[in-house]
Amino acid sequence: MTEAGAKRLHLALLVIGVAILAWSAWKPHDYFTWILEVFPAIIAGVVLTALYPRFRFTSLVYVLILIHASILMIGGHYTYAEMPLFNWLRDEFHLRATTTIAWVTSRRASSRPSSCARS
Repeated sequence: MTEAGAKRLHLALLVIGVAILAWSAWKPHDYFTWILEVFPAIIAGVVLTALYPRFRFTSLVYVLILIHASILMIGGHYTYAEMPLFNWLRDEFHLRATTTIAWVTSRRASSRPSSCARS
C-alpha cells in the first residue's frame, strides 16, 4: 500500500471510530458506566493521534485497535449485561445466565479427590 493510501485508510478508521463513539454516547444505558467503559478507548485515540506524525503503527494494528475500541464503546452503550446480541443468543438457544458457571462448578467438583469432595 502506498503512503497516501495508508493515510486515507488511517483517516477512514479515525472517522469510523469517532462515529461509533458519537453513537455510543447518544442515550447510553448509564452514563457512569459509559464513561468507565469508553474512557480507555478515548485515551488511546488521543495518544495514537498525537503520536501519528512521529510514530506510526501498521494498518493492521490500527484496524485491531479500532475493533477493540469498538467493543469497549458498544459495551459502554448497552452495558455487557444488557447487550441485545447476548440477549438474543440467550433467548434463541434457551440459555441461562448461570449455564457456564454451573458447568464449570460441576466439572470442578467431579475432578476433586473423594476425600476433598466429602468435606
